[in-house]
Amino acid sequence: MVEPHPMTKKITVAYDDDGIIFSLGQTIFFQRKLRGLTQEALAHAAGIDRSHMGKIERGERNLTVLNLWRIAKALGLQPWELMKAAHDKGVVGDGRYDLYAKSK
Repeated sequence: MVEPHPMTKKITVAYDDDGIIFSLGQTIFFQRKLRGLTQEALAHAAGIDRSHMGKIERGERNLTVLNLWRIAKALGLQPWELMKAAHDKGVVGDGRYDLYAKSK
């Protein structure tokens, strides 16, 4: 059997060696908490099921571009802002990416 090219491998949490999915979930969680939103309120605003939102925040689900867009919009952010914060891993507790503060 021929092995698929590594670049065509489906990206799932199991293959997230860099922790990007987890980091993005933590970024979303942190930004939600900064705004005083419940998980249910954010999920509703983004048009996503609450249980799915929980899995996203815990890094158990790979986000689609559409859901990333919806979540960012519900948080009053641009998708790239969430991606940058997740990439830099400055997401929990240190305040480097208090994205909410810039919009006040």
